[in-house]
Amino acid sequence: MVFPQPDLLERIDVFSDVCVPVEVRVAMKTTTLSEILRLDVGDVISFDKPAGETLEIFVGTLLLASAEVIVHDDLLAVRVTDLNPPALNGSAGVGTTA
Repeated sequence: MVFPQPDLLERIDVFSDVCVPVEVRVAMKTTTLSEILRLDVGDVISFDKPAGETLEIFVGTLLLASAEVIVHDDLLAVRVTDLNPPALNGSAGVGTTA
């Protein structure tokens, strides 16, 4: 695992209180507009991803980590199972637009 260099941590410390959106992606699917318009309450949308697979955690467009679903204090949560080193050292990583 690659950890951020100390000088990088000092340079970004000024931004440490900036709020950023964190997104957990379960799966993604492309479908037609007509299929979307036919959706009704109770309909099921199936994905190709097997149940139990890890989820992806994104900060913006940057893939930060993989995670598993857990329940924490009666709330849905995720446990980080793997960090994406390029996301930590400032390099472009998988899922980035850089």
